Amino acid sequence: MDNLPKAIIVFMGTILFGLFLVSYSNTQVSVNNAKKFQAAMSQKMKAADFSDYIIQECKEETREAGYEALEVTKESDDLFVVTLKYQVKDTLLSADKTYERKSYVRLAQSSE
Repeated sequence: MDNLPKAIIVFMGTILFGLFLVSYSNTQVSVNNAKKFQAAMSQKMKAADFSDYIIQECKEETREAGYEALEVTKESDDLFVVTLKYQVKDTLLSADKTYERKSYVRLAQSSE
């Protein structure tokens, strides 16, 4: 009987740890999916030399995929910043957290 409170504490601790692990795993999957999506959109825009039409198409795909926004900023003639904004739901705390992922894409220099 003396071990019952200890067993309950260990059991509850194990359950809480499991919930934390599931929550963390879900977050990491969402972050990795966003990373892959942003890379795909960046490559698509780079292949089209960041044409306005393709940028708009990528922004529409971003919304359709459930992400908040895709922003494209021209830093110089051959350098663009691609920013993906997205939310991840924390299943443990039932809260949404907004993430922002930036990448820098440089156009290939033409050898003329």
